Amino acid sequence: MQYQLYTIMAFDDHHNGIPVAWVISSRNGTLDICKWMSQLFANGKKENPDWHVRAVITDDAAAEIEALR
Repeated sequence: MQYQLYTIMAFDDHHNGIPVAWVISSRNGTLDICKWMSQLFANGKKENPDWHVRAVITDDAAAEIEALR
């Protein structure tokens, strides 16, 4: 079985990246990615209402790009 690894990075005011979470998934379809990404964003907002996503970097996988839309 093949697993996908996603690394979630946070950047400070000096643009230093810090890995803050990892998602390991055996499924990598658009709906699967949307599900965990939506929950991650909602939890970030719940912890800090000022938190927001400013940028996303992907390796150009079609499912990831579609999930971000």
